[in-house]
Amino acid sequence: KDRHFDITVSTSASPVSGTNKSINFYIAINGSIITNSEAFNVISSGRDARTTLLWRQSLSTGDYIETFVENDTDTTNVLVSSAIQRIS
Repeated sequence: KDRHFDITVSTSASPVSGTNKSINFYIAINGSIITNSEAFNVISSGRDARTTLLWRQSLSTGDYIETFVENDTDTTNVLVSSAIQRIS
């Protein structure tokens, strides 16, 4: 039986180089990104920026949750130094 869950993701991230990089975080269910779950931030190298993403989702037995990060500025890699997912 499906149930609704609150999903909270807390991350710390910075680009490996450069400043003012626009990034987006997304929740994905079973490998498919939920576009509307986007959380946005601007990050700079040498300083981790915290981003929190909140989402409510109906889940079934066997479903899995992932967090995806997207650099919306260029092709610079993003270093996620910590990520915590809480499902309740």
